[in-house]
Amino acid sequence: MIRHFESLFQHFPYADIQDRVPTYFVSLPYIGTLGLIPLDVGFWLTTFTLLCGQAIINIAIAIVVHQFLTPNRPNRWLIGYGLVVPTLLAAPIWIFAQWRPSNITFMLCLCGAIPNIMTLRVLEAMHGTMPDYVTNRRMLILYYSSTLQLKFENGQPVPLTRDRFWEKLSSFLKVFLQSSLLFSVLLATDYHPFSNQMANRYAMASITSLVLDGGASGLGLLTSLVTGYTLENFSESPLTKSTSPSDFWGQRWDRPVQSALRRGCYQPLRKHFSSHVAAFGTFVISGFVHEYVLYTMTFRSQHSYQPQYGNQFVFFIWNGIVLLLERYFPRFKLPRPIQTALVIMTVLPISHLFTDEYIRSSFYNDASWGFPIIVYKGCES
Repeated sequence: MIRHFESLFQHFPYADIQDRVPTYFVSLPYIGTLGLIPLDVGFWLTTFTLLCGQAIINIAIAIVVHQFLTPNRPNRWLIGYGLVVPTLLAAPIWIFAQWRPSNITFMLCLCGAIPNIMTLRVLEAMHGTMPDYVTNRRMLILYYSSTLQLKFENGQPVPLTRDRFWEKLSSFLKVFLQSSLLFSVLLATDYHPFSNQMANRYAMASITSLVLDGGASGLGLLTSLVTGYTLENFSESPLTKSTSPSDFWGQRWDRPVQSALRRGCYQPLRKHFSSHVAAFGTFVISGFVHEYVLYTMTFRSQHSYQPQYGNQFVFFIWNGIVLLLERYFPRFKLPRPIQTALVIMTVLPISHLFTDEYIRSSFYNDASWGFPIIVYKGCES
């Protein structure tokens, strides 16, 4: 199997962003010459191939869960915590040690599913906190099959209609265009387009949100076309519409992971502890998860990366504290833009603890291969 992986990915050696050169040029009066670096179609095909492979693995996990780990199954704690969870956490490390990918995005695509979301869904099953519509083996397999969440209504997956398709396509193209434009600026300025550090941090938060949303939207659209089902939105405008820290983290940012953390961590903890302890505990677990992701990225080939461990953990601990403190502050009726600005200001002062690691690991460079980039070639005198 590893040889098949190697033969598949050796066609896309994204080792250095400098390897990309403009293919098309246009000269504009008083502005100069702009070059366009086209996206790499192979990037999206490879990522979608990984997503398909994940679906097969996810279905196998669902069968194991149904057979051994659902409530009232004997020895589910021993099998779950003693065998299944450790195997899920170790699998990416073993895979990356054999096949050393040259693109961080591919690693995160695999790592975000198998050890993270799937582990949390296994915990859901063991603790009896799966969605209400998961009532039989068929629904369990449907729920597990897609790393990106299928949309359910009245206990059934929502079919992809023509109107929903055009809505999803429009949303993807909008995010895709925004990502390309922002990448063009960030790559040209080495991710420091402004002299003000807070402005730079907002730019990095924006590209992080756009890349995750754009990647998930594009792959989700392909998944919907293949399966005939609609997927949930990956995010809900967290940087422009959030009204509180709990709204930002609980409803808008990275909704697949948010949902998995709520059911796999918060709800099991809530059975034994107060909501405050359960919420803070969920952020602690999220911090450990992101530290684990940094470790897996050290297996990237053709690029030496040593994480500064602890930064991701501190970032999530801080936001867990902010979420707890939110409960003690009175709510004022302010215009939404002001509310959103205040929410973002609780994150930006330390957001570099999160994004700097992904700059250093070349995640953003690697992700940019999936988007067309505009480069400025200068103005002829």
